[in-house]
Amino acid sequence: MQIVGFVYMLRCADGSYYIGSRRGRDPERRVWGHNHGMDKHAYTFTRRPVELFWSEWHSRYDEMVARERQIKGWSRAKKEALIRSDGGALVDLSKRGVKPYLVAHPSRRGQEAAPQDEEIALGQGAAPQDEGIPCHQTETPHPEERALRVRLEGWAARTEGEA
Repeated sequence: MQIVGFVYMLRCADGSYYIGSRRGRDPERRVWGHNHGMDKHAYTFTRRPVELFWSEWHSRYDEMVARERQIKGWSRAKKEALIRSDGGALVDLSKRGVKPYLVAHPSRRGQEAAPQDEEIALGQGAAPQDEGIPCHQTETPHPEERALRVRLEGWAARTEGEA
């Protein structure tokens, strides 16, 4: 089999994943290029250093590009299952409507579900700590609302100090 190129997955310094493909046989050389910031407009430029987490060889260019596009469309959970070579989780995560947090990590397979997983699976979600407080009062305000509140409180504190 003649190798045309490879598809690769990098983990960036911010924890995100970058998927790419390249003609040739040397993934480490490609990682070097990402880490040395050859293109200041590249996704990885501001997320360095990057580390090679996974690669796959291909003998046909069209298959390589198709595989790259396929993986780019996957959820984070599915990408992590690919990195672990966890075929069972890949199959489970490929099913329509499956929530990634309901697919058991290999370390938990064969064990009973954790209580929080059972609640989520039953559609109950997390309950507020104090049953007497309505849910809408326990929500965190929108960031813009918090910023406005801080500005108003700061303005009120300055006017009180001047009086």
